[in-house]
Amino acid sequence: MTKEHAELNRQRAIAAVKEAQAALGRATSVSERAWLKQELESRQAELAEAKRALREINLAAIGAKPIEMPAAKPEPTIEELATTLLEAFQRLLVLDVNHEAIRALREHFISELPRRQVEPRVEHRRLPPKQPAPLKSKMRIPYLDGGTTRQVVGPGATLYCPARKGTTR
Repeated sequence: MTKEHAELNRQRAIAAVKEAQAALGRATSVSERAWLKQELESRQAELAEAKRALREINLAAIGAKPIEMPAAKPEPTIEELATTLLEAFQRLLVLDVNHEAIRALREHFISELPRRQVEPRVEHRRLPPKQPAPLKSKMRIPYLDGGTTRQVVGPGATLYCPARKGTTR
């Protein structure tokens, strides 16, 4: 492959990536957007391959070897990170227990511990005031009570009216 051919491949890949990005911007549905994202990723992979080929040709032209990227180190697991942290903290404690960095760490971890919520003390608790008693109604029923001072008491009360003079009952 010549340098011109590799440069032409790179230019085509750049144009294809731009076209895929424009199509993704015009997508209207979720399924279309997902399909266009996959298309864009494949176009970006083609562009990366074209750039790598052009870089190799350029390096070969000047007589240099391509620089191999070091292999990526795998991310440590949570257990490994915790073990490293505990070992480092133990080493710090051995060096100087009262160092200000250790005190700051201790304060930080103590402040992160969950604390029991303490209710504020109330010295004098009072009962709420009693509700006022309802007013007693001493209403009279005019058509039953008439002019007497007698009150009709309760439901089903029998009305007693003494016999009037001159009437027999």
